[in-house]
Amino acid sequence: HVGSYAVGIAAGLRECADLIAIGDCHDSETARAIVAALQSGALLVVGVAANDVATALVRIAQLADPADSSRALCILAQNFVAGTAQTMCRRSDGAGRFAAFEVILGTEPTKGALATIEGHSTALASAISTGAAAGMQSMATALADATRRGIKP
Repeated sequence: HVGSYAVGIAAGLRECADLIAIGDCHDSETARAIVAALQSGALLVVGVAANDVATALVRIAQLADPADSSRALCILAQNFVAGTAQTMCRRSDGAGRFAAFEVILGTEPTKGALATIEGHSTALASAISTGAAAGMQSMATALADATRRGIKP
């Protein structure tokens, strides 16, 4: 019941909300409000159209501060608790679709890898692999696992 997500985030902060949920981050005003809310210690759940968690964080950072997205990305990574990405895949046998999930937890290695765009490749893969026992998995692993179970994407 607000004019924009940014206005809703500001209202949530004023009311000391325990959790602020944002349906979609697709504009710079919302992205800047997200970064500011994180700096104030708020817990946010944010929906972003992206193929994976790392890309979602980069997209928010670039929207929040096009001139210095690395600063915004660092703030996002430092406050990262967990993230998930989902992709719907058609089954090769034509019997519908299945969901594959990437799950990333905010461990220190994960936060370090997410803090820089350069760290998103090998460092993030290593952090996810290390956290597999805690439930972390990459999208590539989820798709490979589905193939091993006989669900051919």
